Amino acid sequence: MMTASTRFPLGSKLTLDSLNIDPYPHYRLMLESEPVTWLPEVNLWAVFRRDDVISILDNLDAFTVQSPHSLLDDAFGTMMLSTDGDAHHRLRSPFSEVFLPKIIRASSSAFIEHKANELIDHFIAGREIDLVRSFSDPMALYAVTSALGVTIHDFAQLRGWYDDFAAALSNFRHDPAVRERGQRAAREFGARLSAHLSGLRKEPDDSLLSRILHGQKNDLTDREIISNIFVIIFGGLETTAAMFSNTLWALLHHPDQFEEVKGEPEKWIRPALEESLRWESPVQTATRHVTNPIAVRGVGFAVGDTVQCMLGAANRDPDFFIHPHRFDIHRSNASQHLAFARGKHHCLGASLARLEGEIGLRILFERMPNLHLQSNQPIPPLGHEFRSVPKLMVQW
Repeated sequence: MMTASTRFPLGSKLTLDSLNIDPYPHYRLMLESEPVTWLPEVNLWAVFRRDDVISILDNLDAFTVQSPHSLLDDAFGTMMLSTDGDAHHRLRSPFSEVFLPKIIRASSSAFIEHKANELIDHFIAGREIDLVRSFSDPMALYAVTSALGVTIHDFAQLRGWYDDFAAALSNFRHDPAVRERGQRAAREFGARLSAHLSGLRKEPDDSLLSRILHGQKNDLTDREIISNIFVIIFGGLETTAAMFSNTLWALLHHPDQFEEVKGEPEKWIRPALEESLRWESPVQTATRHVTNPIAVRGVGFAVGDTVQCMLGAANRDPDFFIHPHRFDIHRSNASQHLAFARGKHHCLGASLARLEGEIGLRILFERMPNLHLQSNQPIPPLGHEFRSVPKLMVQW
């Protein structure tokens, strides 16, 4: 009798721990030999090739983000990333209008430039710093909260809440302690946001959140608004901070390309960001649940099955990207990565993330042109779900 371990020998041996350290040798094997597989450790299907990932993300008839087992829904409550159809449109549309690229560029550019300079002012007189802690994290968090109009009272506490969120959203082993920490963070931060919304209802301001609250198309409850704010700030912090740090890590490890970027920042910063998003995707997976029986490459998925679209693997698919394991800012199709997913669930904050990267990195490189790694043995990116450099010690 054919068993899952004999039918999917590579998948049966693949573990989250191995993907956490360095997923790319595993992705290469899966892309070549087992592009659709079963992962017994987490009881779900995994799909690796770019074309298959796109077909799943685009197929709203057979796949959905909605599930009673959704980690997103469990951590944040019902919001735009855990619903489809009319419910998804209702939850997302009030936010979509204020996150249009033109609006974001007009409302956030000056703040991003000011905050980048302010953060650099705090450490430029020194000799070395962890750029993750001192630049990437605060830059990303202050930018997205400023765009929304949410005041940060305690940066360390908010960072801690979002570390607990990240663990809960990666909790495919269903550890009850990890789940409880995520839900406690949601309760505590939710109470802060609820008080903030009450204030904005009484005294509107010019923030995006105030415009959403008082907009004609808004029929969301405060609970729904708060759940959406959770995921927007989480995305703005976790993925954008990782984009900053991973791009810096990549450039510092490719000094010739780093010199090109510093020499012509207006020309090369955006391509460097896009290539970094492809090469070291901050979000490595997109989860979907099967609503109609369907086969992918001859493998049948049943109703209720969970499928992981492996974005990090799709972004290194050799059928689409030439020499995909090389970091190359000259890559002509780098911007066709799937780091922000695609379709109706394409990342709402993608335009804000790109704007932060363009302005923040330009200012960092202008003010610190001699930036270099402190050690010959830096910590590489880590993570199987959310992947980033945990620490980036530099000198100048």
